[in-house]
Amino acid sequence: MRTLNNGVVTVIDGDEVVVNRTAGIDMNAPYWEYVGTDGVTVRVDVSSHRPNMDVLAGLYQKAYASKRPEDAAAYVRHKTRVLALFS
Repeated sequence: MRTLNNGVVTVIDGDEVVVNRTAGIDMNAPYWEYVGTDGVTVRVDVSSHRPNMDVLAGLYQKAYASKRPEDAAAYVRHKTRVLALFS
């Protein structure tokens, strides 16, 4: 993930691997759930996260490492919120 801000425009790119993992995910859902390897249901919800770059970077790292489409969807939703702040 790479971020560029020239004072007029903010661009976040280099995240195509994670963004492409959202194929088939309902991006309009309020949250996503999956069953983890330990059999426990995991809820992925970013609605309470503050829209800032530190949180975004953490979500990117989690989505990249886990390779889960639900984590990727959380990253994409939060990325949209962060970019909206700079617009």
